[in-house]
Amino acid sequence: MVCLHGFTDTWRTLELVLPALQHRHAVLAPTLAGHRGGPPLPVASDDALTDAAEAAMDAAGIETAHLVGNSLGGYREGRRRATELICVNFDHIPQELIAHQIVGAAGCTGARPLVSYWLESGWGLDAERIECPVRIVWGAADRVLPWPTAAERYRTEWLPHADWVVLDRVGHSPQLDVPTETAQLILGFTA
Repeated sequence: MVCLHGFTDTWRTLELVLPALQHRHAVLAPTLAGHRGGPPLPVASDDALTDAAEAAMDAAGIETAHLVGNSLGGYREGRRRATELICVNFDHIPQELIAHQIVGAAGCTGARPLVSYWLESGWGLDAERIECPVRIVWGAADRVLPWPTAAERYRTEWLPHADWVVLDRVGHSPQLDVPTETAQLILGFTA
């Protein structure tokens, strides 16, 4: 299983779900290119992130894997403001993990080039290339990509065949909001 974090984040955003996932799978959770602790971003492009993730898989000897990922969302400064933007239930998140995520966001050298690239090239999805089963878990209290409006194109045009799970009182990062339930949703889908 390969777990990929969101924009300006690090692998540690997945820290609360990893123990449960590791009971059933060998798990690789790399930090993406251009993100604090990850490899340098050679050029701002979607391929650069994909290529770096594939290089991490190759280095780990992983040919195929279940892929788990969190949106390319962003963090804001301050523990409460940061967590309120991405999750609703944040009191259980260790302060050290929140501090690490804020430092990671501040050290994301790829943020500006990637945002510029996405603004110029647009944001699309080649849905026809996706041939595997897909589960999408969306927080109904997501303030970054509000449900259901931000999901409309995914649900109707790109991934109508996906297994959609909407979680009430959950924000942008279900793995932080409800880590046990998120791990169960992942493991139930990969079983």
